[in-house]
Amino acid sequence: MDRFRLKFPPGDQRKILEKIINKSSLNTERLAKIVGVSGRTFRNWRNEKFTLPYGVVEELSGKFKVKLSLPVSDLRQAWERSVSEKARKGGIACFKKYGRFSTPEGCRKGGLESIKKRYGGFLKPFYTPEFSPDLAEFVGILLGDGGLTKKQWFITVNSIADAGYVNFLLELTEKLFKFKPSLYKRKESNAVVIRGSGKKSIEFFTKIGLKIGNKVKQQVKIPEWIKESKSLRLSCLRGLMDTDGGFLGINIG
Repeated sequence: MDRFRLKFPPGDQRKILEKIINKSSLNTERLAKIVGVSGRTFRNWRNEKFTLPYGVVEELSGKFKVKLSLPVSDLRQAWERSVSEKARKGGIACFKKYGRFSTPEGCRKGGLESIKKRYGGFLKPFYTPEFSPDLAEFVGILLGDGGLTKKQWFITVNSIADAGYVNFLLELTEKLFKFKPSLYKRKESNAVVIRGSGKKSIEFFTKIGLKIGNKVKQQVKIPEWIKESKSLRLSCLRGLMDTDGGFLGINIG
């Protein structure tokens, strides 16, 4: 189903999915089951957080007789150009950060970066973001599918049902904290864990209202700074809604 993806002009992807919802008379959860993804992934497609797989578009548009705004070939080419541009920018950023890997300087930079990751990020500065809707949404995600220990923060999602959401989480983390979090898959399950570490990051999260340890036992609440703004409340609730069972044990009052 994921042979390639389609990149619609801004706003068109939402319109296509809303037409499908209207014509099918099905909600997002039912439509998500048809294409074998979670309701969260379908909602993120609808909100244009990430692009639609061709197989999903082909199945739903064919089943419910919804025409696309542009030919599939044009939408595919737009996606390929987007991927190519991201790869180009990533290569430039990697070169600036590490240098040429075959040179002593490149090896030195790579070695230092490895040491930083190995010892929990204590050797690198922590970027402190300002209070914003993005930060409020990240807090909601941590409250739903994440948590804090004394040494690291983590978010756990399903590697199959939430495959697209993983990319969104990685991008949101890098946007807020200016670093790429680690990502690993648990061998005994389909869980994928995104995590960051370092004393300063944990200090930051505890200062803004989160707690180390079990959220349910501690009856963790939504931080007061989020409650003071409607836009921040909505962003935080979106993060909670996008995490399965996000409200369990969380005091939203």
